[in-house]
Amino acid sequence: GCGGITLPDWRKVVMRETLLGMIQSVVLVIIMIPYMVCSNIDENVIIVVFLSMSTLGIFANVTGAVLPFIVTYIGHDPAVIVAPLLTTIIDTLGVVVYLSIASTVMTHLYAK
Repeated sequence: GCGGITLPDWRKVVMRETLLGMIQSVVLVIIMIPYMVCSNIDENVIIVVFLSMSTLGIFANVTGAVLPFIVTYIGHDPAVIVAPLLTTIIDTLGVVVYLSIASTVMTHLYAK
């Protein structure tokens, strides 16, 4: 096709999206940190937000890169399936990641 991505390209696409997810997440958090600090948000909350957003940004990009290949591989049109499935996966994963990281940080704080 006209420069389209094919199934054999999946590794290259996933690696690129992983890197972009890391960069994007870190930049967003760096932009948010001054606001959180000026708003007197507890440093532990800032840590949880940083870790959660960074982790979720990577997961979102990787999932968004992999899902079209999986859907295409199983013989379906990714344009129809990927958007709703990706939204559901990332929303659910976002809550799980945030609560897991918050729980770990809180457990570490109260273990002292």
